[in-house]
Formats: sequence, structure tokens, C-alpha cells
Amino acid sequence: MGIDRIDDKSPTHEAADWLARLQGDDAGEADWLAFETWLAASPDNWAAYDGLERLSAEIDARAEEVQAALRAPRARRPHAPIAYAKWTALGAVAAAAGLLLWMVLPAAPVRPQVFDTAKGQVREIGLADGTRLALDAVSHVEVALEPHVRRVTMGEGEAAFDVAKDPQRPFLITVGDRTVKVVGTEFNVENRHGRLNITVSRGVVEVAPVEGAGGEIARLERGVRLEHQIGGSAQQVSAVSSPEDAFSWRKLRLIYDNASLEEVVSDLNRYFPRQVSLDGSVKELKFSGVLVVADEDAVLRRLEELLPVAADRSADAVLLRHRKGPH
Repeated sequence: MGIDRIDDKSPTHEAADWLARLQGDDAGEADWLAFETWLAASPDNWAAYDGLERLSAEIDARAEEVQAALRAPRARRPHAPIAYAKWTALGAVAAAAGLLLWMVLPAAPVRPQVFDTAKGQVREIGLADGTRLALDAVSHVEVALEPHVRRVTMGEGEAAFDVAKDPQRPFLITVGDRTVKVVGTEFNVENRHGRLNITVSRGVVEVAPVEGAGGEIARLERGVRLEHQIGGSAQQVSAVSSPEDAFSWRKLRLIYDNASLEEVVSDLNRYFPRQVSLDGSVKELKFSGVLVVADEDAVLRRLEELLPVAADRSADAVLLRHRKGPH
């Protein structure tokens, strides 16, 4: 009986290569970027890789059953034909052996991908499950796409998530003392200076305290924002008229509503090389408006136009102080 063969260049074969390559200890960011390019090249690539990931999850789920069978006396072990035709992309014998080892050995832990952004950098990232992730300047996240769950650990920073829907693998984000749980939705998470803000623009998000933290579970729908001081139990949930404003940083637009100048300057220092500092007398000034953080001098001029401040510029620093005399 002949064996059906799959072309070496088929999406199934390439997906198997990528699955093995990315689970290796030497997989680096260059490998992940090449993988994302391969995924984006064809819907067939997405389908092939997704199918193999689901098969991996199924095998992991049955690992104990298989191990028990292999430990049984030889005479009691079940005999069943192996469907070689399904695995000819990897070679019949190699595939059967590899599948057996995969079923018997414990699943290797998934190494998280680490994504960081530098000052002035906004980064767009495509994950292997189809999720889109955007990182604001000076932000840090770690992503582990496990067989049964997708995990993100978020440090200081801000990120926008457009999560690919997969009811079999929830998407969990640990940030501060909260866990954000979703299946498929779009939302923004800001974690700056011990303050957590989550704004939902599509779908539903569940925010719960991590083990040992105080507070209640909150369910956020489109147009709803949660504000929380990390370490406390209180949280404020409110409606916002324009949830899209939370994502404006992706276009280098920062929107403020009665924000302190100290808060504004803290944001500016994530984008521009010259450090901006404040004379003590202007820290409590309030600012409302939009700043386009593409040009530092343009931003400083706008602050001088709208507030009673003057910018003293040097080669590597800027001091904002009270402006004396008429504007």
C-alpha cells in the first residue's frame, strides 16, 4: 500500500518546522520575526500552524494516558495501526517516533517572548495566534503562547491588545496586582507609576485581583474604563465617551483632560532625548488639550502658548518655569 506524500514546501511541512524551531532553546527574536513574516504570507500558513498547535494541545492532554499504556506489560499493551499518511511531511518513521516521544515526554515549558521599547519608540507586534500588540515608548511585556492558555506578563508601560478569538485558549495578562482575562477583544492597558488604567474599545474584559490582593472582579465592556492604584483594593469603573482616545498614543497623539503639568512632562520624557524638568512653582498647573509628540520643540512651543510657562533650553535638557511678564 503506497504512502501519500506531502510536498516539502507545503504549509503543513513548514508549520512543523516552525513549531520545532521556536520551541528550541536557541530561538531568538530574529526567528520570531521571520516566523511572523511567514504567517502573514498566506492564510494557509496560519491554518497549518494553528492545526499543529491544536494537535500539540490534544497530545499534551492525553500524555498521562499514553505513559500508563507504555508502562504496562508488553502483552497487555494495545496494538493499533499508525496513520503514517498524515505524517509524511516529516517522514513516516521519524514522524511516528517523534509523535511517540511527544506523547510520552513531559511538554517542554514555553519560553516567553520578551518585547521592550526604548525612549521614543512605538512598536507594533504580531503574535503567532493572530493577536496584534502595540507597545508605547519605554514599555515591557513577556508573552508565552501555551497549548491551553496565552499568558502575558506586563511590566511598567502601556500596551494596546487586539486579541484573536480562541475560546479554547483564554488570554491572560498579569499586570501589577491584577489579572486581565479575555477571549477576543480590543483594549488598552496603562501601567505607569503604580497606577493602572484599562480601557475597552471592543468586546468584554474581566479584571480580577491576583491571589492575595484586595478588590473585586470587574467586568468591562466597550466604552468602559477601570482605574486602580496598585497595592490598594479600591478601583473605579466608569464610562468614557471616546474609548478610542486611549489608543491615540499609537499615532503619537497624547490627549489630556485637566492633567497636571507634572504628568504631562513625565509622558514627554518617554519620547524625547532631552530631559524635561519643572521648576517647583509650575508642577501643579493643569493642562487640557492634544500634544503631537513627533517634534519636541513644537510641543514645547504649544505648552508655552497654552500655559504661563517658558522653556529654558540647553543642548541636553529643558526647564519649564513660570513665565514672567506679558506673553
